[in-house]
Amino acid sequence: MSQAQGLKYAQALEVWLATQSNDDFKRIIYRGKLNRNEIVKAIGCGQSAVKTNQKLIDLIKAKEDVLREENILPPLTPKAQLNSDPIEKYDPQETKRMRDNQRSSVLEQSTVELKVQLEDCILRNDKLKDDNRTLQQEVNSLKRQLTRFHEMSEAMNDIGLLPR
Repeated sequence: MSQAQGLKYAQALEVWLATQSNDDFKRIIYRGKLNRNEIVKAIGCGQSAVKTNQKLIDLIKAKEDVLREENILPPLTPKAQLNSDPIEKYDPQETKRMRDNQRSSVLEQSTVELKVQLEDCILRNDKLKDDNRTLQQEVNSLKRQLTRFHEMSEAMNDIGLLPR
């Protein structure tokens, strides 16, 4: 909504509020305040304008306060008084922060999973090293035996005995 259009709606609301009687306001009370849908129809704007245009919000709130003082509208409950805080401004960085937090969460989770996989790989590597050492010792033992049998076979060949 452009500022010019917002001002046009504010002027239309001011005119409409000035032309209404207390009986007219009594007819459009909804849940203890003026019915926003009726206001939207009367001034010809969209529902979002009544929710986001601060000038419209202030005008409606001021009129509701006057009507409360005149006992046309019921007084605000303590809970309603707490909820009358101004509308939060849109923070364009909020979605970026939320996405970054989600990505961070996913990355942390995958980091933990990768650490677990790394620990498993390290344990498997250590076991394979132990198995390799054991097999290497066995190979060295068999080489020594083969060397001994090879020397024995040469000695038997030299003296002319053939193994059967």
